[in-house]
Amino acid sequence: MQLTDEQQAVIAHDDGPALVFAVAGAGKTTSMVHRIERLVREKRFQPQRILATTFSKAAVEDLRSALRPWSHCRAVKVVTLHAFGFAMLRFAAGQGLYDPAYLNLERVGPTTDKLPQTLIRQAANRARRLNRDYKGELDNFDPEDFETYVSACKGKLQYANLEGADLPDSALRVASQAQPPEAPLEWYLDFYQLYEQERIEQQLLTFDDMLLSAWELLHRHPQLLTQVQQQQDTVLCDEYQDVNLVQADLLDLITASHRNYMVVGDDDQTIYSWRGSDCRFILDFADRYGAKVFTITDNFRCGASHIALANRVIEHNRTRYRKRLSLTRGLRGHTHLHPARHPRELAETVVKEVLQSQERGTSLAEMVILVRTYGQTPPLEQAFLNAQIPYRVVGNLPFYRRPEILGLLKYLELAQLEQRRLSEGLTPVEQGQWGACWLQIYNTPLRYIPRAVAEEIREGAVLAGECLVYQLRKTTADQPEWLQRRLRELAQVLEWVLSQTETTPAASVLAELESRLGYCRYLTSRSQAEETGQSRAENVRAAIQWSQGFGSVGEFLAHLQKLEQPDRDQPHCLTLMSIHRAKGLEWETVFLPFCNDKVIPQARADREEERRLLYVALTRSRRDLHLLWLKDEPISPFLQESQCQRVLEQCQTLTRIYEHSPREWSAHDLVTLVRLSPWLGLPRYLSHYGEQPPTWTAIAAERLQQVLRIIQTQGWETKLGVDLEQLEAWEKFGALEEFPGAALIEELRSLLPTRPGSAGRVQPKPALQEWEDPSLLIGKRVRHGQFGVGRVVALEGRSDDPVAVVSFDTVGKKRLLLRLAPLELLA
Repeated sequence: MQLTDEQQAVIAHDDGPALVFAVAGAGKTTSMVHRIERLVREKRFQPQRILATTFSKAAVEDLRSALRPWSHCRAVKVVTLHAFGFAMLRFAAGQGLYDPAYLNLERVGPTTDKLPQTLIRQAANRARRLNRDYKGELDNFDPEDFETYVSACKGKLQYANLEGADLPDSALRVASQAQPPEAPLEWYLDFYQLYEQERIEQQLLTFDDMLLSAWELLHRHPQLLTQVQQQQDTVLCDEYQDVNLVQADLLDLITASHRNYMVVGDDDQTIYSWRGSDCRFILDFADRYGAKVFTITDNFRCGASHIALANRVIEHNRTRYRKRLSLTRGLRGHTHLHPARHPRELAETVVKEVLQSQERGTSLAEMVILVRTYGQTPPLEQAFLNAQIPYRVVGNLPFYRRPEILGLLKYLELAQLEQRRLSEGLTPVEQGQWGACWLQIYNTPLRYIPRAVAEEIREGAVLAGECLVYQLRKTTADQPEWLQRRLRELAQVLEWVLSQTETTPAASVLAELESRLGYCRYLTSRSQAEETGQSRAENVRAAIQWSQGFGSVGEFLAHLQKLEQPDRDQPHCLTLMSIHRAKGLEWETVFLPFCNDKVIPQARADREEERRLLYVALTRSRRDLHLLWLKDEPISPFLQESQCQRVLEQCQTLTRIYEHSPREWSAHDLVTLVRLSPWLGLPRYLSHYGEQPPTWTAIAAERLQQVLRIIQTQGWETKLGVDLEQLEAWEKFGALEEFPGAALIEELRSLLPTRPGSAGRVQPKPALQEWEDPSLLIGKRVRHGQFGVGRVVALEGRSDDPVAVVSFDTVGKKRLLLRLAPLELLA
């Protein structure tokens, strides 16, 4: 394959520290493996003394596959960082520096990822034995949320008990004491300490401990550090933007002796801060190491509109290394905008576009729906079920099987079974289901009802053949006052549900039940990661909305039992996944629904990381990108600040301009080109990848230089919104021999904005001339500087000074005094 000049510069690096910023879709793996191949072929380093690391097994396999054709590279060590840490522990155990009991292969390996959940159950039992104040919380908490907390702490070197860890001074300079989450989960810290006690007593090694324990050993035993350093002469780390503190410091330690250390990544794709990743590690690398910096900007995946929009979005981040995606694939690819009135219409639009893409030959496997949180999938899943489109949710269950939704539905199921139990009796299977439902709802939401009391109520109801509600009230009399209150509240809820199941629509029952329980508020407060709780609450609200139209509770539950898709995991399914899981992947067609404020960005999330998430989503598509949002809610501010619609219109204009000879380009065309050029890397595209003949390119470069020179000498760059930094890139095609004539200058002058506040815009065609009839505007498409594009739907007020009613795509209807409104009439 032909390598680019940017890739060749990386490949040519021999030794010493180096930092490679590689944008999305840049083919960084190609650069890494070709550099490794050259280092081995030229005998710079022996293959067995080269270490190439990355984060996932899939990425490791990609690197190994790319190296496989070169037999002289077979001995190169290509491993995940966790595998490297585990190998280090085994080496240390062989030196007598680490207890080999932790490395028991029956407990470490394929089942390692299940250990935290086992340890959490054991730590919970310990907390109950020790009568911890929070023991009641343990009957109904989210183990996965706690596991996320522990994993993040270990990744950040935040110890459950730093003082008791007995770390050497060098480690104490990096490690810190873990802090508790905010109330009501402040008990997590003490539970973390019990969790660690269980782990150490049982000599268990979790996935996170593979790196943490290896890091500790390197600090505790200088001789081990020296031996590990001597095992490799050069180190390469891919996806460095994803490292956390333990990974960054471990890599610093093992490369300190030779400093032959190259890291590759993209700070604009740092999206895992919740597990300890921090873009500061890659941004500070050059200063920390005195590293040589390389940049790979060519994007080999996306089309022009995707690249221009992604560049405009990420440019608003302040904490980043300044770079832009460069176009390589020409003007192919499209970005489609779909405002919708409500979630159901949005989902139906996705279904329509999916079916049309299939008709054009795109398989379901080549399409993906990317969501900010899984709370957005219910209306989409509902639409796919109705349209019989097979789908799978990667990283979560189908919405109707998610625990937070089942927590509410179990009330309905219990009520239905309870009525049948009292009227006609239950089969043994149904009796088991009835008991399981009771045990699921008695502490949902958390009421601190002891399990023994719940069992007593269940057994009493069975033995006496009495109603659960009656048994609840009967048991209440013998309990403490606080528990009596909780049991009475539960009895009232169950009695109400029992009275509603036969005739009241399921949607009404669920909505009222959620309100009586305060269930969504409860879900929001039960996760240390705010967006996790919000996502679960969104799931519940969406499920309630979906239940409309399914009739009674019995009819709704019967429908749920039929929702089975046996082929969900088959390769021809449509995929729904979170943006977080999509990094590094690509598809022909990408759908990004709910591009609204409070969705992306989330309400209280870090805005720069949220902007990076959108950037990742925008750079996944090879051909078609669909952005959808609810028009009655504010669109994502990231799309507004990047002038999304204007950028996409310019890309469409670019396609038209590109079809004509540069000599035919008007002043308006030329201004459009120089305004869009920096966001696409047009000079680099034309010189390296352009399909036009050299004479066409030379004329184009000359004309664009002429325009830029005029703008520069006249000082019009601000008024026309043109970046003059691009001039140097265009001059590389050949210096401008003759300054443009007066005619072009006057054409450009006519494009200067005249209204205050309209700087940076080409002078628009006014929506209404003085002599025109205002009624001619009705039905016309117009653009407003603040509200975007819309359609004039009516005129109101005085006939000599009318008010235009404009339905804007992004903000809905606005009433604007036509005489003053800065409206531009669109063709």
